Amino acid sequence: MIRAFLIAALLSITALAEAQPLTPPTEVAADIVKVDRYPAHSVTFPNGVKGIPGMVYWEPVGYRPLTLDLYLPPSTVSRPAAGFPLVLYLHGGGWMTGDTHRSGPFVDFPGVLAALAGRGYVVAAIQYRLSGEAKFPAQAQDAKAAIRWLRLHASEYGIDPDKALTWGMSAGGHLAGLTAVSCNAAGLEPKQPHKSFLPDTKSDPITSSHVSDCVQGGVSWYGVFNMATITAQSRQDKAMTRDVPDAPEWRLLGCYGSACGEQTIAAASPVTYVDRTDPPMLLIVGSEDTAVPYSQTLEMADKLKAAGVKHELIILPGVNHGFIGNTPDQTREANLKALEATFRFIDKTAGKSIATQPPLESTQTGPPEPPPVPEAIQPEPSELPNGPESIQEGPSAGLKIIDVLLVRPLCVIGSTVSTAVYVALSPLVFVMGVAEPAARVMVEAPWRFTAFRYIGEFNHYTDEQPIMGVWDFS
Repeated sequence: MIRAFLIAALLSITALAEAQPLTPPTEVAADIVKVDRYPAHSVTFPNGVKGIPGMVYWEPVGYRPLTLDLYLPPSTVSRPAAGFPLVLYLHGGGWMTGDTHRSGPFVDFPGVLAALAGRGYVVAAIQYRLSGEAKFPAQAQDAKAAIRWLRLHASEYGIDPDKALTWGMSAGGHLAGLTAVSCNAAGLEPKQPHKSFLPDTKSDPITSSHVSDCVQGGVSWYGVFNMATITAQSRQDKAMTRDVPDAPEWRLLGCYGSACGEQTIAAASPVTYVDRTDPPMLLIVGSEDTAVPYSQTLEMADKLKAAGVKHELIILPGVNHGFIGNTPDQTREANLKALEATFRFIDKTAGKSIATQPPLESTQTGPPEPPPVPEAIQPEPSELPNGPESIQEGPSAGLKIIDVLLVRPLCVIGSTVSTAVYVALSPLVFVMGVAEPAARVMVEAPWRFTAFRYIGEFNHYTDEQPIMGVWDFS
């Protein structure tokens, strides 16, 4: 009896539910829907910049949809008639990890990108396929696909399609440099990796359109530029070894060293594409980089110089990968110098008046009390390739060894010999009188000159004030 009652009640509830109309009414199209209707969401940064995260820019068949975070200038910045210049940011992580929200020791990297957008740029920070998902040239194709997508939507987001720059760090520095110098390179053009016969596959304007993937400038922080020389340079600069198959470059290419073949290695190396038509570039590297040998950056600078390409080279002394120094102050100062140089280069290349731009510190998020940006950067030595001990002492360590084992003993011996000679000759010098100053100079001067010259060089290399070398080959 009870069982029959429960069944009847359940049937009544089911009938009632079926009788209720769906609220709101569900729409059904006549064909497969290919548009993402998930509500768009955005954020507003303290400086008024609007951020739109997770926008899909390309869907390569067989892979996850690729997204970007868009940063739009605040309404207080006047929009130029042609639109705002575009900056495409590419994250680091050895092509194996990384994302658009973190970078090195910057505490709030989205705030950094918002600061750049606040100067009058549309900034796009993209996700690209990692080496565990796809091998090269997928990563370069993704970067170029993002540029095409943004140009296709230029009017929607207020972008000047004729002004685009790339900026990246480490693996992203490699992709930023590669994108900058490989305008219209057929082997790097976005291509669908597979054909899809499913009815819900979207049409692909990225690969079917003739929109340019060329850019007008590039910025690379401690990037990789020549896969053919990085193994030898890693040994020379005492950087992370490339003599193992698991090195990031070989994981990217899907092969190991010479087994990759010259053509594959050349295709992935930005130096291969350099010619006189390339846009201006800014290269920044730390002199003590133990992840990517800093000789890679020097080699790229030499290649640009030989081709007559405008470029700037900045070497930050005493700092490692990520511009991590031996102290928090050194790390902070190096990163802020690099950031300021990057913003000024972008302003100059995009044709903006640097004099009208706000100071870098005023665009940072955080408390307004002085000093500006007190917590903008914090060192994270645990994120270095081999931990804190991977920071090398540089030239000062070698000089200390020379100082202890060679120079000081020689100075002591020289001074002892000089004194003995002086004492032995003192009666003669006393008689000669006027010749004493000359004798003193002849006997003591060589050793004093050597000691003073050595001490000067030693102080130069061990000076606590960092020295930044800047070469502008414009």
